[in-house]
Amino acid sequence: NYTVTLSEGETLKEVVIVSEGYNRARTKATTTSALTTVTAEVIENRPNASFLNSLQGTAPGASILSSSGSPGSAKIDLLIRGASSLNASTDPLIVIDGVPTNGNQFRSLNQNDIETVSILRDAAATSIYGNRGANGVLVITTKQGKYGSALKITYDAVTGVNVLPKNKYNMSNSRQVLTIEKSKNTGLGATLTDAQIAAYDVNTNWREEFFGVDVPQQHNLGLTFGGENISTYSSFGYFKQGGMVPTTDFQRFTFRNNINGKSNNGKFTYNSQLS
Repeated sequence: NYTVTLSEGETLKEVVIVSEGYNRARTKATTTSALTTVTAEVIENRPNASFLNSLQGTAPGASILSSSGSPGSAKIDLLIRGASSLNASTDPLIVIDGVPTNGNQFRSLNQNDIETVSILRDAAATSIYGNRGANGVLVITTKQGKYGSALKITYDAVTGVNVLPKNKYNMSNSRQVLTIEKSKNTGLGATLTDAQIAAYDVNTNWREEFFGVDVPQQHNLGLTFGGENISTYSSFGYFKQGGMVPTTDFQRFTFRNNINGKSNNGKFTYNSQLS
């Protein structure tokens, strides 16, 4: 029999795993690399088509620029410490669970499946990736199950309303526009008469024709389970965002299954990732 007593004294410091390639861990106080880690609590349950929009303002030195307002657009640029080239690619290296990926894959990632996002910004942090990490590195870790844990089921839903902000412009109606055209005495205005303008009764509100009300929706179902030798995390996600302009709606269905297993003696381990 052994009697173990825990006494006060040493406190556990925050530990940062810089990368799998370093084969060592360092405390945050002694880490000289420029890196920022964003946890799941910051980015999940936000009604954004891309998790990059949820990273905006969470990490110093990282700028997210969107060149399109269309829902689900892939035209989102992530710049780490500014633009590093005038005509070459400025996209950072994206690593999801240790596997390098391209922009199209990570832009379709369900942000509720993300456990942490680490943004590596300087040469010390990106050195193990060589020249591929010249524009910075985004290391994404997805959620995993834990051994010996009971079945856990989570469900969340997010919805809202998007409308075009109203303005106070004093817009001309149809008769006022025709009067302006008549005063120019050119083109259509040269053939108009006061009687024609007075009889014109069509007055379309083009704001209501071109812009509508959008109701975005997001639903996520997660299942986590862990036995003695196997653990699994599965998720189903649905996201819908309809633009205020007709025919610009975006829908996304996602599924992820992460499985980790080991033998009884721990000498054999395996994992599978399906998304």
